[in-house]
Amino acid sequence: MENIKAIATVSENTKQEAIDEVKRQWQEEVASLQAIMKGNNLAILLSDSSVSLQYHHRDFSPG
Repeated sequence: MENIKAIATVSENTKQEAIDEVKRQWQEEVASLQAIMKGNNLAILLSDSSVSLQYHHRDFSPG
C-alpha cells in the first residue's frame, strides 16, 4: 500500500511540474507578444505622426 501512495505522490508531483512548465512557457509567449505589440504600436504612432507632420507641412508650405 505504501508503494501505491509513493507512486501516486510522484505522479502528482510530475503532473504539477508539467503544468508549471506549460504555464511558464505560456507566460513567456504572452510577454513576447506584448513586447511585439508595444513595438508595433510605437511604429504605428511614429508613422501616424510622420504622416500628420507631412500633411500639415504640405498645407502650410508657402506656395
